[in-house]
Amino acid sequence: MENGRLYTQYRPLSSTGRSQEEVVTALDAATGATIWEHRYPSSTAGVDFSEGAGPHATPLIAGNKLIVVGSRREFMELDKTTGKLLWSHDLIKEYRAPDIDRGMANSPMLFNNTVLLPIGDKGQALGAFNVETGALIWKSGHASYSPASPMVIDVDGQKQAVVFGGDRIIGLDPTSGAELWNHPHRTDWGLNNQLAGLEFDRSSARVFVGLRHWFTRARAAAISRQDGGTGGMGREPRARPYRHDHSRRRHGLYVEW
Repeated sequence: MENGRLYTQYRPLSSTGRSQEEVVTALDAATGATIWEHRYPSSTAGVDFSEGAGPHATPLIAGNKLIVVGSRREFMELDKTTGKLLWSHDLIKEYRAPDIDRGMANSPMLFNNTVLLPIGDKGQALGAFNVETGALIWKSGHASYSPASPMVIDVDGQKQAVVFGGDRIIGLDPTSGAELWNHPHRTDWGLNNQLAGLEFDRSSARVFVGLRHWFTRARAAAISRQDGGTGGMGREPRARPYRHDHSRRRHGLYVEW
């Protein structure tokens, strides 16, 4: 939401079930009135929408642009004011990215003049695209695909893009894509869903927390610069999952040092 406008995505219903297209829309936040819509084809074939029709990613506002990701790895940029399509990619056709049985859930992230987005498969765990043209600047990293969105963190003054893959966690230079570190982190069904608890300062490393699966086998680890280098994984504290109820059931980690 920005300046009284709400930007979102949805898949319409039809008389026969789920529509074969998805919609990006801008709404008046006060009245709900539609300001503009952009529709694009998106087949439901081979996708399990039992947990929600999608799209699952969150639109990214970048100046006067809106960057969105569809369920079938449609990746595009629209004019935020008019909804005009500025550029688009089909990650499956162009980069042979693996198809996803429940739809793509990774949200794009802005870093300087680039958009960071997981692509998936060897050598392209993460891609960086020019925000103005959509051109690929770099792709890097070996990790199986997972639904987690990328993050940019600061480790002792060094920016690092973190990819939470289905089998490992990778730290990359967000400017060049050079790998800085990686750490094995296998999960049930490749569901590394989120990153949480990332805090760093110059005096000590904070805790790096990764949720393996919403019920079982949580892990945590510390990250710090090593010998003035690019960074690495430190000791792993013991961690056990816990859950508690508020208005709805939530899950997380209790870390024991």
